[in-house]
Amino acid sequence: MKKLILIEPAEDNSPEDLCWVVVIVFKMILLNYKIPCNIIYGYRGPSFPNVLPYYHISPFLSHLLFIYKYFIMKNLFCLAVAVLLTRHTVLQAQPSVQNIIKNQNSVFKTSKLQGLVNDYVNKGLPGMILLVKNGESTWQTAAGFSDVEKGVAMETTNELMIASITKMFVAVVTLRLQEEGKLDIDKPINTFNCGHRFKDIPNAEKITIRHLLNHTSGLPDFIKTSRFVTNLLDNPLNNWKKNDLLKFLANTKPEFIPGEKGMYSNSNFLLLSVILDEEFKDPIDHASLIQRDIIDPLLLDHTHYIDRKAPPKKLARGYADLYCNNHLINLTHLNIGGSGNGFSGMFSTVEDLSKFLDALLIKKTLLKDSSLEQMLRFTQDSEDEAVAFGLGIWKDFQDIGTDKFAYGHRGREAAYTADLFWFPTQDIMYVLMMNCGIGTDSPLKETFLEFRKELVTELFRGSESNAQK
Repeated sequence: MKKLILIEPAEDNSPEDLCWVVVIVFKMILLNYKIPCNIIYGYRGPSFPNVLPYYHISPFLSHLLFIYKYFIMKNLFCLAVAVLLTRHTVLQAQPSVQNIIKNQNSVFKTSKLQGLVNDYVNKGLPGMILLVKNGESTWQTAAGFSDVEKGVAMETTNELMIASITKMFVAVVTLRLQEEGKLDIDKPINTFNCGHRFKDIPNAEKITIRHLLNHTSGLPDFIKTSRFVTNLLDNPLNNWKKNDLLKFLANTKPEFIPGEKGMYSNSNFLLLSVILDEEFKDPIDHASLIQRDIIDPLLLDHTHYIDRKAPPKKLARGYADLYCNNHLINLTHLNIGGSGNGFSGMFSTVEDLSKFLDALLIKKTLLKDSSLEQMLRFTQDSEDEAVAFGLGIWKDFQDIGTDKFAYGHRGREAAYTADLFWFPTQDIMYVLMMNCGIGTDSPLKETFLEFRKELVTELFRGSESNAQK
C-alpha cells in the first residue's frame, strides 16, 4: 500500500489558497524540482515540456527569466506566509466500499470489480467512483477519499468535475438548434453575427461548426500556447472569460487545412460557445440551453454548469502529483479554462452522467435519428489510433477489437479525471470519476491507465461469459 504525501492548505476556501503557486515555487527551491507545466495540459494527450523551456530543471540556478518572474514580480512576504500555512501529511489510502446494486441480474462479477477498484485506490489513486450498467442492471461503488486532508470517504453521490465531457452536452444543444432550423452547422463561422470576433482566427472563412464539433478545423489548442501557459501561471484562480481566451488563439498558425484530418483542440468548443451565446443572446445562451433541454427534462439534479467561485457542496476535492514523486497537491480551486466557455466546466455525478448517456444513445430521446446519425459519423484522430471524433462524441477503444469500440468521451482536468462510455455491441456502459488529474508524467498516470485497461478487460470478460451460457 503506497504512502502519499499531501501538500495541504490549512483551511478550505481561505485566502491562503491564493498562495498555492508560491508554495510550489518554494518547494522547487528546496527540492530542485521541475515546475509542472504539463499539468496545464491536463485535458488529453502528451505533456508539452518544450513550451516554456525556462520553467524546467533547476530554474533558479539556470534561468534568470524565471527568477525575475517569481522573485521580483511576486511578493516574497506572501511566499513566507504560504510556507508557514502549509504542512505535510502522510496518508494511507483506505477504500470505503459503497455498493449500490439496483438489479441483481448483472453479467458482471461485482466482487471482482470491487476488488479492482480497491486495489488501485491502495496503489495511490486518492478516490474514485465507478458505475457499470448492462441492460437494466446497474452497479456502482466508491472507494478512497473525497477529501484526503480530512480523511472524508468518497461516496457515490459526490460531485466531481467532468472536464471535456462537457463537450457532449454542448454538442447536443447545438444539434437540437439545427433540428429547429435555428442554426446551420455547415455555415462558415465568420458569417455569423459574431463573425467579426473571429477576424484574427486562422481560416475562419473556411471553418464551419461541423469542423468545430468533430475537431477537423485545424485550429491549434490555445491551452498549449506559451501565452496562455504564462498567463495561467500568473493567474491560476482567474475565472477566464471567452474574450480573454480568444486572445490566445488570435494570429496562431493553423495545424492543417479545415476538414483535412482530425486533431483534438479545446479551441473548437471555445469558438462554438461564442457562436451559440452571441447568435441567440440573453437569456438563451448555451448554458441555459443545456439546462432547459438536458438537465431539467432528465432530472439531472446533481449536474451543474456554474461559476467556479460557487462549487457544489458535495464536490470532492481534486488533487495532482505535480512533481511526479507521489506528493499530492490540492488543486481543487485551480481554474484552467474558466466556466461557461464550452470546452469544460461542468460538475456531475456518475448516476446523472449515466442518465444522460442512456437518453442520448440508448433510449434516443435527446436527438432525432437524423441528428444522431450525423453525430456518429467519425473522423480518425491523427494522434491516437484508439480514438475517432464524431460531432462532440468520441469512438474510443478502437485498438482492442473491431467490435469492442465505445461511444462517449474522456474528461481530463488538472485535478479530476472522468470517463463516460457505452459499448453498443455488448450493451455495457461505464462511468468513472476520479479526484486526481493525470496530466503530468506522474506514476499515478500510469496507475490510472493500467486500471482503465483492467476495468475494460473485466467488463468484456463478464459480457463474454454471459454470452456463452
